Amino acid sequence: MPDTLKDQWGPYARLVPFETVAQQIEFARSCLPEEVRFLVPSLSLAKDGPVVETVFLITEKYLCEVRLKENANDFDVSLLATIGNYRVETDKQEITHEEAASEKDAATESQVTKITYDTAKIRFVHTVNVATDLTYVGEGRDDWIQQVFTAFPIDLLFKSRRERTNPSV
Repeated sequence: MPDTLKDQWGPYARLVPFETVAQQIEFARSCLPEEVRFLVPSLSLAKDGPVVETVFLITEKYLCEVRLKENANDFDVSLLATIGNYRVETDKQEITHEEAASEKDAATESQVTKITYDTAKIRFVHTVNVATDLTYVGEGRDDWIQQVFTAFPIDLLFKSRRERTNPSV
């Protein structure tokens, strides 16, 4: 796993430069009582391809979901120990781009390009009514899933259960 948050962001810098993300997460990051250990994006599919919707900041004990908005701060903070279930879905999604023929060459038919993206959705269930969703659209799904499970190791479920049943441990 890359050492710095900037290194962790490397695969997504083509979508949003790290400097822009750093600026947008700064207020949420300053509110957390611990250092951010992991930075994980949640991506969705827009008309022109993948886009970053939210960024998850993970500390030793907290999960902070920052929704990227210009000139606004919008984030939630949860205890990692409240995660009691992981649900993982993977699939593929195809989009079609149609480029119209140029006006100069009206006889030319429009070009249709199909692009297939790998998709993933990982849901962390905290309580019956509260869940956190991370989503991915792109060509590096396996690396993203690995990044998520590095930031949220499966044994977190055991730790979460232990903390809920025996808070003094």
